[in-house]
Amino acid sequence: NEALKRVLDYLATDLIENTRSKVEASGAKSVEDIRSQNARLAAFSPDAARAAERLKGFLNEHLYSNPAIAEERERSVEALDELFSLYLENPARMPASYAARAKREPVHRVACDYIAGMTDQFLLRQHGELIGASAHGKN
Repeated sequence: NEALKRVLDYLATDLIENTRSKVEASGAKSVEDIRSQNARLAAFSPDAARAAERLKGFLNEHLYSNPAIAEERERSVEALDELFSLYLENPARMPASYAARAKREPVHRVACDYIAGMTDQFLLRQHGELIGASAHGKN
């Protein structure tokens, strides 16, 4: 756990500090200034980007390809797809603040924002409550 905390701290700190430096160097003073930049300002430094790529490679090779993880990921992807479709068809099924936003903004964007804030467990719980059993008979 300590090693994981240190890796995450390194990456998060680097992302924050490098992004701050790039924003300051760009001269951006507003959100519009940020959006008008030719390149993304939020990014890892080159060293941290290489470390993140090595970490991704390791995780893909040793963790994500594990059959138990792959099965759970497939279940989550299916639940995510079904929830997204439900929210597109019926925005009122989202919490009131998101349903209200969906009246002013594209429904697909609001549904994406709502789902993006969910933990995996909350997503599966919402799926079970709103949709029920999946095609595989699991909630």
